[in-house]
Amino acid sequence: MRDVRHENLLPFIGASVDTGNICVLTAYCARGSLQDVLQNDDVLLDNMFVASLIADLIKGMIYLHESEIISHGNLRSSNCLIDSRWVLQVADFGLHEFKASPDSVCDSRKKLWRAPELLRVPETHPRGTQKGDVYSFGIILYEVFGRKGPWGSLMQTFSVQ
Repeated sequence: MRDVRHENLLPFIGASVDTGNICVLTAYCARGSLQDVLQNDDVLLDNMFVASLIADLIKGMIYLHESEIISHGNLRSSNCLIDSRWVLQVADFGLHEFKASPDSVCDSRKKLWRAPELLRVPETHPRGTQKGDVYSFGIILYEVFGRKGPWGSLMQTFSVQ
């Protein structure tokens, strides 16, 4: 993880494992997540700004796909973080082994960015796939241009069963 370095990937500083609790230390991103920015109507998203954010995401994902990590597996707007210079950095990658998978409402919402083929049989690709990342990227593009969440107006009728 420490060897994976790119301007569009959130720097991993270290981790502490203490009696089942895992704390991951990364760089601080002052602007929050892409999801936060999209939900803030005070932030004007002109074409150049959107193009810059999307280019940052593409560069980060290309690097990640060409690295030993291979795929993100959990890409969504809430783990695309934005630093103080408005540079997007992809976060939450390469830590699949440390994550438990409880079946909660929060985890069900995360599935809104997941490719259908990975939802059908999740145990076949627990780390996700590059193709699944491309699907998630498409959902993020939809979010950026619509500013209404991963499924737009359909989110208002979404309920977890």
